[in-house]
Amino acid sequence: MTKILKILAGVTASMFLFSCNAHENGGVGRTTEPAAPASETAGQSESESSGVEGAEMVRGFYLGVENYGAPETVKENIPNFRYVFEVAGEEIAYPVAPDENYTVQNALKRGSDFELTVEDGVITAARDVTENPYVYSPPIAGEPGVRTVKNLIKTALGPVGRTLYVYGGGWNWQDDGSSTAATSIGLFSDWAWQFDINNADYEYDAADPTASYFPNGGFNEYWNAGLDCSGYLGWCVYNVLNTENGGEGYVTSSTSFARSLAERGLGTVTEGTPVPTLENYRPGDIVSIRGHVFMIIGVCSDGSVVIAHSTVTESRTGREGGGVQISAVGWTKGCEAYAIADRFMTENFPEWNERYETDLKDPSLYFPNEGGSVFSWSESVLSDPDGIRSAFPDRVLAAAKG
Repeated sequence: MTKILKILAGVTASMFLFSCNAHENGGVGRTTEPAAPASETAGQSESESSGVEGAEMVRGFYLGVENYGAPETVKENIPNFRYVFEVAGEEIAYPVAPDENYTVQNALKRGSDFELTVEDGVITAARDVTENPYVYSPPIAGEPGVRTVKNLIKTALGPVGRTLYVYGGGWNWQDDGSSTAATSIGLFSDWAWQFDINNADYEYDAADPTASYFPNGGFNEYWNAGLDCSGYLGWCVYNVLNTENGGEGYVTSSTSFARSLAERGLGTVTEGTPVPTLENYRPGDIVSIRGHVFMIIGVCSDGSVVIAHSTVTESRTGREGGGVQISAVGWTKGCEAYAIADRFMTENFPEWNERYETDLKDPSLYFPNEGGSVFSWSESVLSDPDGIRSAFPDRVLAAAKG
């Protein structure tokens, strides 16, 4: 195990790499070099009695599922999984007590310190005790529970430019619903941390499973490392409609995401994705197409569209990475949407701009006419006192930033 110490804006943050797999060798584009541990106690343990007969409290640094990426380490074999921790300088693999909700697994995050309850050699509970959690303050952020279209846009801009695309990010460990991250109020601290310890060589599906955040084996080992398209919008919806952590989440299949919001009584859904006009698509609308979901920021006068989404993007070094971003949908870079998206990403997210060009998406893929669905918010759910729903995208972004 290697621990990384980084100073950001005068704040000491604990950052970690793991020599137990290929992450340390730059397989996912890591840029920091090993340094001294952030604290003398991290990753060390003195076993203590938990007060439960036959149980003890153990402090350990989580290294991941044993033999992650191996052919046998697949979802069907979860009952046989063991979870590796560094405890007092020694690597120990523990089984986890059976639980249909996978409570322990949904708490565990690689690179974090945990207080474990261990009964007869089996983990029955885990509590994150990481010191100095990573802190990131976005240039634009919404206010939890404020139900306006403007606040929805502001909320959607919070993770932009500092969150990796991770397939399965935002989904829970067992891959059947929302993760802790997607039902947390405010930005999940791991997102910016993971972005910062990677670089333009990050690949969302690196060929070596031990050097990738891709969910090899059918479970989300890196559920906390970033967001995929439905994880991103699930988090956005949750933060606009809620003020407390841990409620019922909104993450679901990208293809059915728009319909799922309508089924919850949050608005209406229209089947099909016609040619973009301001009448067909309004700021805040959520569009599901086959294999993807995104939010409309606005339609320009030339018919090009500015959108917010988490998607795969080729980096300046030719790697398929990407993440949460503002993109343009149009035929050429001369379209209005590209100028707006490019200016917004360049001015507000320089770290992103160092790795990625502003993305231009093909209208025939994002608005295929037949197929897909468009969700529009009910005014009784999200009000629009600022007139955002009738605005062009440059004004929408200016209002959100202001």
